[in-house]
Amino acid sequence: MKYVKSPLVLILVICLASVVAEPRSNTTLLEVVKEINYDNIGKHINTIWNLGSRVTGYPGFYATAKYVEDYFEKLGLQVYKQSFKLAIPLEVEGKLIVEGIRYPVHVLWPNVVALGNTPPEGVAGQIIYVGKGSLKEFYGKDVKDTIVLMDFDCGYNWINAIRLGASAVIFVESDSMLRYDAFSKLVIGAPLDFPRGYVEKQVIEPVLRKILSGEKVYGKVILKAGWKQVEAYNIVGILPGESSDDFIVVSVHYDTWGIVPALPTSLDEATNIGVLLELARVLSQKRLKRTLVFVALAGHWQGLAGAREFVRQFILPKSDEGKRVWMEIGLDLSTDSYGVTLVH
Repeated sequence: MKYVKSPLVLILVICLASVVAEPRSNTTLLEVVKEINYDNIGKHINTIWNLGSRVTGYPGFYATAKYVEDYFEKLGLQVYKQSFKLAIPLEVEGKLIVEGIRYPVHVLWPNVVALGNTPPEGVAGQIIYVGKGSLKEFYGKDVKDTIVLMDFDCGYNWINAIRLGASAVIFVESDSMLRYDAFSKLVIGAPLDFPRGYVEKQVIEPVLRKILSGEKVYGKVILKAGWKQVEAYNIVGILPGESSDDFIVVSVHYDTWGIVPALPTSLDEATNIGVLLELARVLSQKRLKRTLVFVALAGHWQGLAGAREFVRQFILPKSDEGKRVWMEIGLDLSTDSYGVTLVH
């Protein structure tokens, strides 16, 4: 695994310059920076990735919170959780039934509040495949009341299936899937209540082979999700400094968002958590001028709910007590670029 090192060095220098007391002997800040271990970051990333979906409310979300909490405690930080509640769309059931065989299908993120559920008994009909979903690929097919299989990288062409009278669309995993492909499965600002699902290519391959061979294939799809109020947690680890009245905050968000919320998502956010944990390890071994606060925020994709809760439960009370939060360093690393942006 290849890591982007220069942004991490810059972040660590900022942290060190802000909080580390005058180093003993002749140790320099850059020598301390060299203590960062990129293999440790990689191990954290791999562990977190394998925990499953970190969309708020899903099992991987809670497993990640526990992983961060346990690691903070291992480092000897003062650890506590900030609890708050959020309304989240959670997958309940998803399947395509063809000739008695059940193929697992995942629900998509709602259009605004519209979950796109099928009726409880499901939607039945002929299953057709239309590739990228262009009108040319629909030509000559009787689309009304069908279940349409379409490549995930179809852009907004899935709207064609609705216009032509389809009962449901199931997106088939593509070889290459970009962020645009995910966002194009939403109708921004419109609560379009239409059943949409996602299936992995190797799962649906037997059905595709039959359709592409010219065989007429019939089946039934059931998609069900529900809004549920769930408990979310910010994980806070405090590393005391010489001054208990002066604070530096280093934060990341550990939840993620995905158009298919039940599946593991976002290496970017896993990277952020890995970096936070390694920074905590390095700095936990130093003598600090100011108290350092590491926080893993939840609810980022629910209107920055975790960040707002952290301000309410930590920042504002400290201010009322006459204490000072001098700086907040938010790590939001991206695999899209090698650049570093400082927002102040």
